[in-house]
Amino acid sequence: DFAFGTGDFCVEVAARITRHNVVLVDFYRMGYSGWQLWVTAAGLVQWWRGDLSYLNGTAVPLGEFVILAADRWAGVLRLFVNGILVATMADTFNYSTTVDVFALGAQVAQRNSNYD
Repeated sequence: DFAFGTGDFCVEVAARITRHNVVLVDFYRMGYSGWQLWVTAAGLVQWWRGDLSYLNGTAVPLGEFVILAADRWAGVLRLFVNGILVATMADTFNYSTTVDVFALGAQVAQRNSNYD
């Protein structure tokens, strides 16, 4: 269900973010061709994809309940914070159908131990 291929998709997470460097969803594939939705050390919502491309959005408030979303529609990847569009980029990447580990609320340990 989370291997989107080249089609349209939407990933949405409702959470209270209490600190930075937190991975909300990690679809890990050996060789780094998966994807992540996370909050960076600078507190920005970010989408990472397997060809090492990043899409940075706006700052996420700490301690508040937020809804973070990433979607791709008609070849455009979009990031939202509380329903407000905060970033876009062209995206026709093939989010492969092969996955090794899927994690919610944590990063897959093999990728990088700097993030939870």
